[in-house]
Amino acid sequence: AEYTTTGASPDKNKGSNWNNGSPKNNRWFKFTATTDQINIKVNRGGSKGSQYYTQLALWKADGITELDSDRYASTYDNVDLDYTGLIPGNTYYISVDTYNTNASGSFTLCLEDKSVRVPTVITNGRITYRVKKN
Repeated sequence: AEYTTTGASPDKNKGSNWNNGSPKNNRWFKFTATTDQINIKVNRGGSKGSQYYTQLALWKADGITELDSDRYASTYDNVDLDYTGLIPGNTYYISVDTYNTNASGSFTLCLEDKSVRVPTVITNGRITYRVKKN
């Protein structure tokens, strides 16, 4: 596992889909969007990490305005968040936390840029796609 919530501080806001009253031990990550879509995964279990009750949020550059959030459904779930609407070149933040401080531990964070594909030409039943540029 690459990261940990152990020893982290309860900073800023909690995600709107989180089921606790406030952040507990959240870690923050900063990235610059390269496309308008992103998939964010927090993985745990085995070599991926020991954390459980994982909660995840995506924020604008101010670290206060939430774009989306998600959380575990079952205790040991990985959490996966897809978001469309980023502005390429803009900075965003991700916060990773747990339901309570007892659940803190290590985790692996994976980000995947998603390209928007739009059909441009349909010929003889074949569709040709091009990547949408913003």
